[in-house]
Amino acid sequence: SEVTAAIVRTADSYVNVSEIEAAAGAAYGETNLTDKFNISKYDAATSNKALHAYNFFMFLWAANIMIMFAFFVMAAVVCTWYFSATGVEMDKYESGDSENGRMKETKVGTMCRAVCIAFRYHLGTILFGALLIAIIQFIRAVVLYIEQQYLQKWKNNATVKILLYILNCCLECIERLVKIISKSAFVITIVKNTSFCTSAFQAIVILFENIVRVGTLTTLSTISCFLIKMFIVGCNMIIGYGLMQVTTVNDGEEVESGLFPLIGILFATFIIASLFVSVFEACVDTIMICFFIDEKDFEGRFLPPNLAKLVDKFSHIEKARKEYESQLATTTSHGEEPTKQ
Repeated sequence: SEVTAAIVRTADSYVNVSEIEAAAGAAYGETNLTDKFNISKYDAATSNKALHAYNFFMFLWAANIMIMFAFFVMAAVVCTWYFSATGVEMDKYESGDSENGRMKETKVGTMCRAVCIAFRYHLGTILFGALLIAIIQFIRAVVLYIEQQYLQKWKNNATVKILLYILNCCLECIERLVKIISKSAFVITIVKNTSFCTSAFQAIVILFENIVRVGTLTTLSTISCFLIKMFIVGCNMIIGYGLMQVTTVNDGEEVESGLFPLIGILFATFIIASLFVSVFEACVDTIMICFFIDEKDFEGRFLPPNLAKLVDKFSHIEKARKEYESQLATTTSHGEEPTKQ
């Protein structure tokens, strides 16, 4: 028809509403279809593209604000628990002296107080931390847009592929670093009540001073969280498969193939498990930063007894490492070979 031909002719450029309207009017005997139908068009003007970019950036910022706000509240609750009692008070309580000792705890309403504190005192910190992450994510999206819109003619060029791959890797690394620093800065802000920039600087110092322990703990927590997710997914798939074999559940009919239901259970369970395990990950990250702050500023006064024993077991390794580094620095200046411990 004439309408189809008009649409095909304009498919390679943009939708010409006037041409389609004229063809439709000639085909159906109508002279003016604008008043009869709700006709809209997409204008590819630069101003509209800028508005779409603005909307997309605000979406990224809003999403990160919600994520960071949730993390801030959970971190505030964990910090309240960690600094609620010293190791000496916990030892006294465990030895039977309940008057002078106490255990770490979070009182009723701690979550509500954390939400109120976040809104009243630290909303700007959350907004600024989310803004930094949103900027990095927006830059990555712009790079992807440029790659898809303007670099297609060089898509088979090896040099362009390598440069884009390096650029995307660098941006992803920067995004992850900003997330780690922002979350660590939130914990320091909760404990010390400092601004975001001050907290971020202190977080960088703490993370670099304990880079080996941070890397080890992050690796172990990542593996543990992944195994927890796989365990939950596996259990749900086994339960789902068992229920599919019960005829009373399936209205007396046998399931011919349980592949598609199991695939649905796999994806749904993994998403739900990831949401719940993210709470565990936030608690692990917060306790790690609290431990570093406690070790640096309070000499480990708030360390739980079990964690203190674990730290004492590895303290000689840390001491030997520092002695070796000191010896290495001394002997290197004299041109001698260091003696390994």
